[in-house]
Amino acid sequence: MNERSRTPLVIAVVVVVVAVAGLAAVLLTRGSGDDGPDSAATTTTTASSGDATTAAPTEAIVYGAVEVTGTPLAEFTGGDDPAIGQTAPALAGTTYTGEPIEIVPGEGGPMMLVFLAHWCPHCNAEIPVLNEWRDAGAVPDDLAVIGVSTAVTDQRPNFPPAQWLAEKGWTWPAMADDANASALQAYGGPSFPYFVVIGADGTVKARNVGELPVDQLTALVTTALA
Repeated sequence: MNERSRTPLVIAVVVVVVAVAGLAAVLLTRGSGDDGPDSAATTTTTASSGDATTAAPTEAIVYGAVEVTGTPLAEFTGGDDPAIGQTAPALAGTTYTGEPIEIVPGEGGPMMLVFLAHWCPHCNAEIPVLNEWRDAGAVPDDLAVIGVSTAVTDQRPNFPPAQWLAEKGWTWPAMADDANASALQAYGGPSFPYFVVIGADGTVKARNVGELPVDQLTALVTTALA
């Protein structure tokens, strides 16, 4: 084959190679473009799933962020209680649904704080008694009952505390204490269940620790607020 015959053949081969390369480039470009939107959609879905998880605070919240205002109470040891007559400290924090909750003694009438720990057998025995007290209509109409879930640990039974309170039928407001049990310490709690009765004037009227039957609950509150 002479040089003149080879030239058209070479040109034809080059044209075919260039065409194939161009087609491959187009296909690769389209493939990259298809992956982009799919990847973005996956990211959006993941972010949405994360938002949904965040929006379920009963599962996410274990500890609250507690702010204490005022003078903490001395630890309760029984006998002559030096905290009687002292203005109780105010607490600001959150519930297990992520809603803000404030305990401000002296505002809104008398109150009784009940400090509870999810793993405490005495607390587990006392909550049904408190529910019985509530259902019997023995709670004074003007008394605010507020729970404080404290000493939380995932190493003990009935964790997480939000689920525990729900299963126990707790219907009063409940504050989530922080990891340092700041609310419990501010009120001088030695153990659980721990009760603090506060008058409408904001001062401590009575403190008690341990299980109380319905009649003693009534007597504690009635005597304290007389």
